[in-house]
Amino acid sequence: MSHKPSPRRFVVRPAKGEFPDLEQRVAALGSVRPLKGSTEAAVVEIEVEIQSADHKETWESVRDALGAQHDVAPVLLDDEGGEHYPTGTIGVRFEKVPDEDELDRFAVEHGLKVRARNKYVAAQADFEIANRESSYLPEVVEKLMSSEKVRTAWAATESLYRRCD
Repeated sequence: MSHKPSPRRFVVRPAKGEFPDLEQRVAALGSVRPLKGSTEAAVVEIEVEIQSADHKETWESVRDALGAQHDVAPVLLDDEGGEHYPTGTIGVRFEKVPDEDELDRFAVEHGLKVRARNKYVAAQADFEIANRESSYLPEVVEKLMSSEKVRTAWAATESLYRRCD
């Protein structure tokens, strides 16, 4: 299943888990709602007319309004329009199992920090973006996917599901 960035919704995760002035900061752009089921994230919905069709420019506007202390990423939409909320972790499965030095070099080359290796799949590791305030998540994942060393890469997400009776 592929994910596309939402042009109007962004998940915000504050560095210190607090949102003291979030609503005031985004008032000129749109509204804020808590992410259902999470005390550590909120969703910003852009309600003003957006001048650019470039989703990255919209992300930059939200990021600039909120300030660098907040982690901002676009909500990811699946093929059916379902929303998926990035957690800040990027999963990577490599073509070959990297040793620790190779993993560290890979992280530095791609502007990432190693979070952890997957204890069940040796060729898989979790990363976070080292410079979140200037790195657009969809571009980072796309760049990782183009690496010959990478079998697949994805943004880890939280998702809400509806029960169908």
